[in-house]
Amino acid sequence: MTKKHQKKYEKTGRLPKKNQRAPAPQRGIIYLRPTHWADSLLAQETLCRTFCAQNDIDLIDVYSDPGEYVSELSILESNGFNDLLDYCSKNKVDALVVVSRDRLGTNTSEYLKCKIDLHKEGVEILSVTDVQPIDCTMEHICEITEEYKRMKKV
Repeated sequence: MTKKHQKKYEKTGRLPKKNQRAPAPQRGIIYLRPTHWADSLLAQETLCRTFCAQNDIDLIDVYSDPGEYVSELSILESNGFNDLLDYCSKNKVDALVVVSRDRLGTNTSEYLKCKIDLHKEGVEILSVTDVQPIDCTMEHICEITEEYKRMKKV
């Protein structure tokens, strides 16, 4: 019994039908980006790999922008993220796993642009540290909060 079926059984008390196929695991990629010089990409990758293993996500690849800090360079100009988008447009990817959604932009408009580009390719953003799943209203609240935090640091 897969983890997903086990959770469903725990909730409903019913086993899946014998001829029912287990859903295919999600195909995912990881994106790593430091927020400042002391941020460890290895630690981010470890967290993301653990998240993938716990959530039945088949890890396809890992993309990163080492040395390109979130506060210094627009994600839309970063090589790693653009390579990731290119890969998503040519291959089947279900999920992008990041440590935190704030790795996907220096401000809300940049994050939304990334989100739209990924959505066009059918890719869902999954965060290790942010609340899962996140609805639209909660996502806007998180975006505004992150924007406020960034403004306070400047």
